Amino acid sequence: MRAISIGAFDGVHLGHKEVIERALNYARHVKGVKSAVLTFSPHPARFFKGKSFKLLTTEEEKEKILNSIGVDEVIKLTFNKNLANMPPELFFKKILLDKLSVKFISIGFNFTFGKGGEGTPSLLAELAQRYGVAVEITPPKVIMGRIVSSTIIRKLVSEGKMGESALLLGRNYSLCGRVVRGDGMGKKLGFPTANLSIPPEKLLPPNGVYAAFARVGDKGFLGAMNIGYRPTIPGKEKKITVEVHLLDFSGDLYDKIIEVEILRRIRPEKKFLSLEELKEQIEKDIEWVIRHYASILSDSSTSLANLS
Repeated sequence: MRAISIGAFDGVHLGHKEVIERALNYARHVKGVKSAVLTFSPHPARFFKGKSFKLLTTEEEKEKILNSIGVDEVIKLTFNKNLANMPPELFFKKILLDKLSVKFISIGFNFTFGKGGEGTPSLLAELAQRYGVAVEITPPKVIMGRIVSSTIIRKLVSEGKMGESALLLGRNYSLCGRVVRGDGMGKKLGFPTANLSIPPEKLLPPNGVYAAFARVGDKGFLGAMNIGYRPTIPGKEKKITVEVHLLDFSGDLYDKIIEVEILRRIRPEKKFLSLEELKEQIEKDIEWVIRHYASILSDSSTSLANLS
């Protein structure tokens, strides 16, 4: 038997965590019941809207966060045409009862399921009562007068408002990717960078320079991250790159997967008149990061999570 929380849970923000915690609490107090999260792959919005819909968390990132919360299982249900067209009653009976043996269900106030989103929280509660399943519906979580939702957080990230997004997420927004070889321009300018290959479905903040924090092994490093087309750098092909210069780091990061927390947007992307002018600006960007954040790192193991 399972105590299950259901949702897309993109971002796994503070509102999502309250929904998940209710299932965890039930499983802790009822013998023989496992806690589980039921989520969907792909995200339903990407199924309907296509690749233009960007995610706060990739599937890998989301699963990692969910596992860190302490649930016994993360169940990914394939979201396809058949599931999208399934009547709510059939979804409840076939998936939740027959397949997952649910004893308790936790959902958010705006959760919908089944064909056309016809399955409302009230309908779920009605079906659950009919089959002897307990249901809890979590009301909106409000922080500083703002409802916590993935939609609002996407908007904040898209506007480069990293501090506000961190408040609603409960942690700094981050990018996770494999370090790939670039053109070496950062090293030529005196500021070697780790170039990150970011999954295409991941939402990027607007182009610009950001204060950042990365953990390499058991050590943490402040850094300056650039997201954009690098308009000052000569070259025919112009595509968005994500690169981060880690302060006081020496070593080889090629082919390693690293996660970089984004602390704050320093400035928008700008085309400079020369590489020398660009170098001078990079020096100023790094000085800005040090001035605002270095004093917080009392030692190399300090985390800057939730700091912006």
